[in-house]
Amino acid sequence: MRITAEVRWFWPGTLPKDFRDWFIRAAWPVPAVSETRTDQYLLERGPDDLGIKKRGGAGIEIKGLVEQRRTVVSLAGCECQIEIWCKWPTASIKLSHATLVHLTKRRWSRQFQVGASDCAEISTRSDAKRDSGCDVEIAALLAPDGTDWWSFGLESFGLLDEVETNLLATACRIEEKGPPRLADGLPCGYPAWLRSFPPSARPIDVIA
Repeated sequence: MRITAEVRWFWPGTLPKDFRDWFIRAAWPVPAVSETRTDQYLLERGPDDLGIKKRGGAGIEIKGLVEQRRTVVSLAGCECQIEIWCKWPTASIKLSHATLVHLTKRRWSRQFQVGASDCAEISTRSDAKRDSGCDVEIAALLAPDGTDWWSFGLESFGLLDEVETNLLATACRIEEKGPPRLADGLPCGYPAWLRSFPPSARPIDVIA
């Protein structure tokens, strides 16, 4: 089980060049790492507190919302309440005859190690084990209806009583880098965002 604290925003349209260039090339100590992959999400009617996805060619991840905190993160001119989630990876569940939504992502990510008195970026290629830290990403998305969207999010991890502090420390470090100001985005996680598209806009697939 992995406990995380998360904030995320979504915007329609293409990823703004100034924000992408800032994230990739600004005065960062290590380069951002990029990847392109297609994740598959299981969507069911109901609340947005459960997410089940197949990450690229990897196994299945089950994700459940524990709590929405009162703490609000302000970053690049946007605000979002912190959410606490739990994640469980599994290789034993098979999704057969299930409606799955395809979501293609091009992601750029950065990793931070958070200690008792410091929050420092480390290379995403580092072999060092992080028991407490935070990942930051921007992503250009091809939505289920074929339109362009993009996202900006932070996800911290560690013990339950420290993940919120880890996220806040990393958000402060990111803000110190002077990100371009953004218009208000849609503050939510992937499950809620994907459910905002009508069923007719959702390509489906079947995993045997």
